[in-house]
Amino acid sequence: MGYLNEQNYQKTNKGIKIAGLIIMLIGIILIGVGVFKLASSSSMFDIAPGMFLIIPGIFLAIVGCMVRFMLGNRRQIMAYQMQEMMPLMHEGMEQMRPMMKENLEYMTPAIKEHMKQMAPTYGEVAKEVAKGVKDGLSE
Repeated sequence: MGYLNEQNYQKTNKGIKIAGLIIMLIGIILIGVGVFKLASSSSMFDIAPGMFLIIPGIFLAIVGCMVRFMLGNRRQIMAYQMQEMMPLMHEGMEQMRPMMKENLEYMTPAIKEHMKQMAPTYGEVAKEVAKGVKDGLSE
C-alpha cells in the first residue's frame, strides 16, 4: 500500500491505532472476566475456566499495546532513532575520511592504467554501436 500523501498516511495510522486499542480492550475484558471467575470459584478445581480467559487476555492486551503504541507511532520512533544516530554516523564518517582518501590515492594509478589499456577496446565498442545505430536507421 503506497502513501501518496500525508492524508492517506494519517488515515491508515489512525486505523492502526484504533485496531490496537480494540485488541487491547478485548484482552483487558478477558482478564477482568477471568479474574471475576477465579474470585467467584468455590473450589480449587473450578479455576480452569478463569485461567483460560486470563492467559489469552494477557496475550491480547500485550499485542494490542504493541500495535497501538509501537506500530501506531513508528514514524516518531524512527525519527527519534535517526536523531540519536546521526551524530554517531557523522563522527564515524569523519574518522573514516583519512583512510578513504588514502585508499583512493592508492587505487587511482591502477585505475588510470586500466583505463589506458581498455581505451582501444572502448573505441572498438563505440564504433560497433555507431555502426549498429546507423544500420538500424537505414532500415
